[in-house]
Amino acid sequence: MALVQLIAAVLFLTPAAVETAQVETGMAFIDAIDPDEYVLGPGDILWISVPGGIPFYYSDENPSGVSILNVAVTPDGNVVIPVVGAVEVSGYTLAEGADAIRGAVARHYRHVSVQVGLACLRSFSVPVTGQVHGPGIIRVTGVTRLTEALSQVGGVLPNGSLTRIVIAHRDGDTTMVNLGDFISEGELSANPSLTLGDRVHVPLATDLVCVEGAVHVRGEYSLCRTDEGFWFESGQAVMEYIPGETVSELVARAGGLTPWAVTEECQIFRYLSDGTEEIIPARLDDPVVDPLVMPNDRLAVPGTSPTVAVTGHVAMPGAYPYVAMKYYLYYVGQ
Repeated sequence: MALVQLIAAVLFLTPAAVETAQVETGMAFIDAIDPDEYVLGPGDILWISVPGGIPFYYSDENPSGVSILNVAVTPDGNVVIPVVGAVEVSGYTLAEGADAIRGAVARHYRHVSVQVGLACLRSFSVPVTGQVHGPGIIRVTGVTRLTEALSQVGGVLPNGSLTRIVIAHRDGDTTMVNLGDFISEGELSANPSLTLGDRVHVPLATDLVCVEGAVHVRGEYSLCRTDEGFWFESGQAVMEYIPGETVSELVARAGGLTPWAVTEECQIFRYLSDGTEEIIPARLDDPVVDPLVMPNDRLAVPGTSPTVAVTGHVAMPGAYPYVAMKYYLYYVGQ
């Protein structure tokens, strides 16, 4: 009897235990789980509901006469139902697993309507390598999408490829993902869910472009010196070249312009095959002038020095250079 109770404690969870597990997970879903796409695996917890009641041991029955049983998928891929026995579901979609359970129950209980659903998601480990801020092994679930996994490792480095991310599967197959389609168009098929045994690798971008100057770059920043002190004036980053991208789109992908950017003086420095350099106007204050970016281009966005305006009843009102860590009396004194 003790052995039966032990098996029940391991394989069958009460609704309260499932609710606790879900609260601890604290997940937010990008999309609803599709029963025809979600693949079951060890660690998933299924609920089985039988209207009218059925003599399942270790099940909870509510006043309406509905038996509810919570069962976990075992490490060997089965769910074990009292009286019915083991039913293999691992590797099946949620819809296929529900059909298998309904069929097994029907062989023991005639004219019984069984409903099956997913009560709690399993979690597993996925290694993420390559051009990311913090490569390593992370914990995901069966509905974790690629962008969420990359977020856990700090995101892709500026020189990492968003268009050629490799997902290696446990069966030896690989999937090449162009995450740019999801970022630009919200296409969920370009942001796939991860499965048990997957490995994610972000390669180095093959073609690069450089952005520098008065832009908010999501990467490394250059510290500029003035006579009075220090201030962050310009950003610089090497980013992946994306075919068909314009200057304005590149700046937006980098992080946008700073308030002190001089938009009418932006320029592209392009090295030609003969070793010479071509300078192409790329003013960002005119949407008509928005040239395409090419591999190895360097986009320069000049900026004015940050200033503080002092007005009112002072001897010499005007704009004065900003100095870090100085209070208002310093500027009044100027």
